[in-house]
Amino acid sequence: MQFLQTVAIKQVFTELKKETLAKGLHEEIEQVQREMDQLHFQLQKAIKGSSSKEFQVRKRYEQEINKRTEKRKSIEFKLQQLQKLEMGTEIADGYAQAIVELNIGDTWPDQGQELEMVVRDGTIEQFRESRRSDDGLV
Repeated sequence: MQFLQTVAIKQVFTELKKETLAKGLHEEIEQVQREMDQLHFQLQKAIKGSSSKEFQVRKRYEQEINKRTEKRKSIEFKLQQLQKLEMGTEIADGYAQAIVELNIGDTWPDQGQELEMVVRDGTIEQFRESRRSDDGLV
């Protein structure tokens, strides 16, 4: 009989993975900057159009700009942390479902012991039972 089992995906941190993640973070920063530039432009346009409600309009736009500023700071922090990460570290990268074949007489899988799939540069490296949560891995 077949059953579904959740499999944790772990990515091994390599130079290729570092470059890929860094590129994605830089693209996010650029996108947030474009949004902030657009909001500044829209703010100037809105202020010219409604001088009677300038304070309310300015406040609303500045709130949105501040949200983007915080998001940018968060992304930049992730980028700094990425630079500090050691090669070979395993990074949690989500979950997938696997089909497990069980027959009469088989040992029932320990529900507390999750299956992990380790991926290095896009290639499955190994399957294993999960490690403890306090083993020092990310």
